[in-house]
Amino acid sequence: SRQTPTNQEGLTSMVNPSYLTIALRQGLLQCVNVQSKRALKVSSLVLVDDVVLSQLIQHRTYLRQQSLCCALLVGYDFSGYSDMAIGLGRMFGFHFLENFNYPYISSSITEFWRRWHISLGTWFRDYVYIPLGGSRVKTKTHLVINLFVVWLLTGIWHGAEWSFVVWGLMYFALLCIEKLTGKTYRIFGHIY
Repeated sequence: SRQTPTNQEGLTSMVNPSYLTIALRQGLLQCVNVQSKRALKVSSLVLVDDVVLSQLIQHRTYLRQQSLCCALLVGYDFSGYSDMAIGLGRMFGFHFLENFNYPYISSSITEFWRRWHISLGTWFRDYVYIPLGGSRVKTKTHLVINLFVVWLLTGIWHGAEWSFVVWGLMYFALLCIEKLTGKTYRIFGHIY
């Protein structure tokens, strides 16, 4: 039995009843998996985060635990929404690529952004960074300008507030250090 249509087969294979049954089942399983992830992981982290945050107000020593909880909450939340879209799409016969690929195991900021919000990063790479010349430019100044434009726009894309622009420029600075020195710095692993 066939599980997914290829691009050449187009819509004709999508009306095949066996394909629809398989796609519906796969999509439903993906959605159940997402809800389980959200119910077990995110809800538990919210409780831990609330407890740690209340302690943080009293004692500053809980900053690391609160930061870890926040990072995991954001990661599971974004990953869950993406997985839900993938599952719902599959139920209707669409195939979307994974959007998160274990970003927190990355060994560099460049790798982190290749694993985190893959669709957004790919869009900025294909439609902004590469048309500007990407990393195949003659001077390092041109590379810095390309990175600046991409991360300024990424910050603006996330929201119309200065905090998002600052967030984008922070990643611009970290990526510049990494790209210009050719080294990865372990200390940056605590930032992203």
